[in-house]
Amino acid sequence: MTSLIAGLLAGFTLASPTTLLSTNDGSQVALQRRPGAGSPVLLVHGLSSNHHSFDLHGRGLAADLQADGYDVWMLDLRGRGASASPPGRPQWTLDDYGRHDVAAAIDHIRLTTGQPRVAYVGHSMGGMVLSIYHHWHGGAALGPCVVLGSPLIFEHPDPLLRMSTHSMAAGSILRKVPSQAAARAAAVLPRTRRVDRMLFNPGATSSATRRAMYRSIVSPMTSAELDHLGQIVQSGRLVSADGTIDYVASLEDWSAPLLVVAGRVDQIAPPDRVAAWLDYTAASDTTWWVAGRSRSYPEDYGHLDLILADDVSAELHRDILTWLSEQPWSGPSRAP
Repeated sequence: MTSLIAGLLAGFTLASPTTLLSTNDGSQVALQRRPGAGSPVLLVHGLSSNHHSFDLHGRGLAADLQADGYDVWMLDLRGRGASASPPGRPQWTLDDYGRHDVAAAIDHIRLTTGQPRVAYVGHSMGGMVLSIYHHWHGGAALGPCVVLGSPLIFEHPDPLLRMSTHSMAAGSILRKVPSQAAARAAAVLPRTRRVDRMLFNPGATSSATRRAMYRSIVSPMTSAELDHLGQIVQSGRLVSADGTIDYVASLEDWSAPLLVVAGRVDQIAPPDRVAAWLDYTAASDTTWWVAGRSRSYPEDYGHLDLILADDVSAELHRDILTWLSEQPWSGPSRAP
């Protein structure tokens, strides 16, 4: 609780410099930067979210990486946060995120820093988008990569996934789904038990953190996104919106060091769906963790706990920093 209050106070004085980038399909995306003298790391958020997933009023993975010396960049995917919707094109899919938005961010970071490779951390859909980027652009520009609660395979749907499919079908009727307004409404309630337990473990995430998350990290979704997700669920694996590209199969020539993390009680991306990264990537340097009591953490992690649990900095993020420091890369994070 103390760290959250300190972060909230710090948030009034801390501001990440913002750069607006043009993508090669005419959109515009925003990069937030927490500068450091060390190697560059790009953070990419999940579905219906924005860069505050990693920088919630001064606390989160961005601050943890910066404190360890890294040069931290956070991407707002198109239509999220400070990024604009493409002019004259109100709809887009996950394909656009990986093919255009992430590519623009990585190219800009490499040009700005002079570093040939950029480390990548993706939460939830942000990890799925990494595989899309890899299909279109390969892995030459990628340093060590971390995927947090990012599913690839959707076979054997459980009740939650079937319910999500119905929600996608209903949401696709609308051009834009007002998830941001719904989250802000939830923030004023003491608890929304069913939704809360789906998103995080209340034992790991306090009421104060919950309210801050609901107020800040949620962005609207588009019907085309939901249609694409429906196509993915129907196919049972991560495919393109038109169903012609199997992004999972494209991982067979993966080469970057890869850390795959699942939350023990994650209902959005259960460990078996996240573990598919181990089955389909050819990299010999692949590490698998399940975040929770099996790693001696006091609580098992849910979906949002992977990035914003109250003690995540001293638990999972500490371990991620250790893993990054052990990778053959552009040298140590801290400058002399």
